[in-house]
Amino acid sequence: IQTEQTAVLFRHVNVLSRAGGKRMVLDLDIEEYDSSYPQYRISDTAAEAHYYNNRGTDYLKNNDIENAFLYFRKALALQPDQAFLWVNMGVLYLRYGHNQEAEAAFLRSLELDSSEITAISNLQRLYVLQDNSELANYYKQEAERSRMKNPYYRYYLAMKLLDDNQPDTALKHIDWD
Repeated sequence: IQTEQTAVLFRHVNVLSRAGGKRMVLDLDIEEYDSSYPQYRISDTAAEAHYYNNRGTDYLKNNDIENAFLYFRKALALQPDQAFLWVNMGVLYLRYGHNQEAEAAFLRSLELDSSEITAISNLQRLYVLQDNSELANYYKQEAERSRMKNPYYRYYLAMKLLDDNQPDTALKHIDWD
């Protein structure tokens, strides 16, 4: 979920079950389910943390700051070493003007995962808001460097360039090794 100023992470979880010898996927949003996406098992605690995080993002989307905070806090209590959870708490702080707390949450996220692109992007936005051009430029460069390693982003750029009738430049994003 992204606004002009911030980006929040909503992580999708589904359940794999066996009934009568058949494998079944239980998903609240089955239209979005794609078996080709990487799948892995998570603990019950991780699933619960995802639940609280996703509910928190719903509350944040609806500007219910109190419940968003409570649900993000519960997710962090369950899994304090998950970088993306710190990003979402930071976004909540940032959207409601608690810039020091937002910065601390984003930096904690990067301590846990130095490649967490949403933490990097949100820090860049925070420093722009604070007129700290040195740090804003640093995190802008870090975000661009990270995005350029992402094949989905490169594909997006290539498609955009094709739409702009620039096929030679688009090819550079497809064949970028």
